[in-house]
Amino acid sequence: MTSRAGYFAFVLQFLKESDASILGKLTQHLASLGFDTSSAQVRVWVGILPLIKTSLSALIERMPATGSWSIALEFLIPRRGGRIDVVLIADEFLFVMEWKSTLGGDNATRQVVDYALELQDFHEGSRNRTLYPMLVIQEGDLISTATVQMLTPWTASPIETNARHLTDALIEVTSGRPSLAGTTQGASKWIDGEYCPTPTIIEAARSLYGGHSVVEIGTTRAGEEQLRSTREAIDSAVDWARENNQKTIIFVTGIPGAGKTLAGLDVAHGYPSEHAAFFSGNGPLVRVLVEALARDRSLNRNEPIAASRREASTFIRNIHTWLDEYLNRNQLGIPYERIVVFDEAQRAWNQEHSYRKFQRASSEPSSIL
Repeated sequence: MTSRAGYFAFVLQFLKESDASILGKLTQHLASLGFDTSSAQVRVWVGILPLIKTSLSALIERMPATGSWSIALEFLIPRRGGRIDVVLIADEFLFVMEWKSTLGGDNATRQVVDYALELQDFHEGSRNRTLYPMLVIQEGDLISTATVQMLTPWTASPIETNARHLTDALIEVTSGRPSLAGTTQGASKWIDGEYCPTPTIIEAARSLYGGHSVVEIGTTRAGEEQLRSTREAIDSAVDWARENNQKTIIFVTGIPGAGKTLAGLDVAHGYPSEHAAFFSGNGPLVRVLVEALARDRSLNRNEPIAASRREASTFIRNIHTWLDEYLNRNQLGIPYERIVVFDEAQRAWNQEHSYRKFQRASSEPSSIL
């Protein structure tokens, strides 16, 4: 029994095991972790288990290779708090399922997509596997929407279907794939996968400042391919702006911990000729980062700490002092930096708040552009 799933087995074993035995394992394990095992929760699984078994039995009849897949019920995403109803595991891909009794708006679809993205970003065993989030309705006439596009290089757009069409949806998605097999090794790698977040901001800044590339930092923790593709997209936009003598703004989005700040630090460190800098409105964070970089530099280069602090402060900057310099005190001046990375852009102040707080005549974003 794994500590991360209420139930985990090969699909063929799951189909042979009685519902009562599976329910017993689910409730015992979840109760040991402090989760709800009330009669209402048990009734949910009493209704779902026969539907899952019927769908998987039909799947194996039509595609025998799928019998080597594994199944996890009530899987706990490491350290993230989410519990996924069902995960089907093959060596190359995962089906991440959220089961609902009826269709009730977009929240359930967003929930299962978030689960898939959290596995992609935080679960080592899910790295380099294609994830298919699925919303499965127990009752109703919802038609399978198994034609998918990719939201990210590894996570597909959500599939919405019902219990009657689940087998068809699984076959539609997997048809034409070179391999449908699952193995003991592949399943074990997935279920035992560690929590693997991106580095902390301080760790990332230290590593970049010490001469390591963003991919080297991310190889074992952040998603290497995501970091690389993000940097390539930013490089392309910077090249276009330089060649056309234009300003451009780039938005890097993602769930917390996906690597946005790491990508921003990489850009700020990667364009010395453009005098790129990393800006934040979080004053304490800026002071902590600058001090961490300064101490590393002073120790590694045997230089006075004051000199190291001056150097580090050109890489990590406080957005407020920078805006004051070029808006309030030197309105005709042109900033030294040609590339500005604004971390935590969702908290950028509008014109009204900027004027009330700092008597600035424009919003933070328009000031930068």
